[in-house]
Amino acid sequence: MKETLPSESILITIPERSFIRAGHDANKNVLAEEAHALVGRVALGELTAQQACDNLGNTAVSLIREYMDTVMPPKSSLTLASAPGKTSPLVQSGRLRQAISFEVNGL
Repeated sequence: MKETLPSESILITIPERSFIRAGHDANKNVLAEEAHALVGRVALGELTAQQACDNLGNTAVSLIREYMDTVMPPKSSLTLASAPGKTSPLVQSGRLRQAISFEVNGL
């Protein structure tokens, strides 16, 4: 979905999404091991560099989405009051979760 910005808009700052940073930090060893294995497969000719990057990107997306499911609201929060049956404040409609993606640049 594309949105048109008002003509007077000069700069928009999008704040860091802490769940992405925390999801990465919680899984950096898994991602490092995966990257090491993928480099080996590229060296053996089993994968192209693009395929290895895509595999690593997909792994990172999956790990961050899984992390999103573990984030719990503060006990005093009413965030989930309007979303019965939901246990994570980051997953109410699923739209944010599905928007997590990656892009490979520079190959």
